[in-house]
Amino acid sequence: MCPSNQWEYNNSDGLCHIKNDSGDGTDCSKIICPGGKVALKDSITGLCECKSSNPCLLQTCSTGQIFDIINCECNDAIPSLTCELPFVANLLTGECECGLKICLRGYTLNQEKCMCEKTGSDCTEKSCTSGYHWDAGLCQCVQDTDPDDPDPDPDPDEPDVPPGPGPSGCTYNDAEIQAQACLGKIPSYDTECGWSDDPNWPDCNDGEQWSASECKCVLTPSTLPRTGNAFCKMFASMTNTINEDCEGDAISTTDTAFSEKTPDMVLRNGMLVYNMSQDPILIADLEGSYSGQSYVDQYNVNRDIERNGYVVYIDIDGRSGNSVLWEDVYPFYITMSGKVVPAYKMEVNAEEIGGNSKDYLQVGVSEEIVDEDGRKTKWIKKSASFKEAACSGGYLNELSAYCQYAPAVTTHDDCKVSNNECRLRPITPLKFFN
Repeated sequence: MCPSNQWEYNNSDGLCHIKNDSGDGTDCSKIICPGGKVALKDSITGLCECKSSNPCLLQTCSTGQIFDIINCECNDAIPSLTCELPFVANLLTGECECGLKICLRGYTLNQEKCMCEKTGSDCTEKSCTSGYHWDAGLCQCVQDTDPDDPDPDPDPDEPDVPPGPGPSGCTYNDAEIQAQACLGKIPSYDTECGWSDDPNWPDCNDGEQWSASECKCVLTPSTLPRTGNAFCKMFASMTNTINEDCEGDAISTTDTAFSEKTPDMVLRNGMLVYNMSQDPILIADLEGSYSGQSYVDQYNVNRDIERNGYVVYIDIDGRSGNSVLWEDVYPFYITMSGKVVPAYKMEVNAEEIGGNSKDYLQVGVSEEIVDEDGRKTKWIKKSASFKEAACSGGYLNELSAYCQYAPAVTTHDDCKVSNNECRLRPITPLKFFN
């Protein structure tokens, strides 16, 4: 579900995109972004994108200065600093440092020499074009040696990696090779001078996955099942249901009437559950939440576990009501990390309904305090709406669109202390709906 009519759902990528009055996304002046962000035109796509309002990310420096993003300040650049390649100048420290960051598989970076050195013999021989032959030491095609060449390679066992020109005049620079290596690509040295799949990539252990951003294997985070059908069947196995074929209709963000829709399951109390069998998507209302943990989905896309998940619609009175959105059908977000979040209307002057109404689901926030007198509970919020409690208690990121939409709710100071544990607590008896 997109947060408002300033966004539109794109079926091709399953995401919400900002649009303007004309719908082409090129005029950013009137677009209001969630989370205090600002709408700026992307220099590549030409579309409006919500950028962070953090001044450190938007600051520019005067001529002759360089921006230090760590300290969020402009510093005078150190002039006339020259370094011998492949070392590059660091204008902040005034020192020369190795310009290489990563190496191809089978090589390790020698920081002192600033060069990639071969560390193994895992190399598959390939056929070479005319005028080139396979060099197992370099693990690549090299040009045939001219017997009249007065300056042959003195030490073929010390390759200069990454390679430069190849057959047919192909040239690959260091930055290209390093970037493509993290994506599992190696120079193909063919007539089109392209990239081919690295047959040895990725090579992660069980319980790990390849991270292109970190260019290494990282632990795979624990998540809910990563396909809608698997999640739906798992949910059905843990609940009392009358019917759970998990073959219901897909619900779009424009659907408001559900009487003709087929649910994924019927709970024993008569409630109808829709859209649970659809694959997880990026949830626009949770944009701004970053857990620092992600997984790679079946389409090889990195998904943050706090911003991606399932959008489920529940008809609370089953077939006996009108089956209309926000009347007796309510949307819920279920993140890949396992959090359940009731949605609410993100519209100007909309009535408080769902997650931002204390009449629908009263919850509170408590803090556990342990001192010389023992353990006691301090209430931070009580009988509040889910939004107020979840955002102030740290259950949801205060920078998410869910928390930032007016009136914004920020994390309570007591819940920002690292050794304080704030908990979201339902107020009994439960009042889900008025």
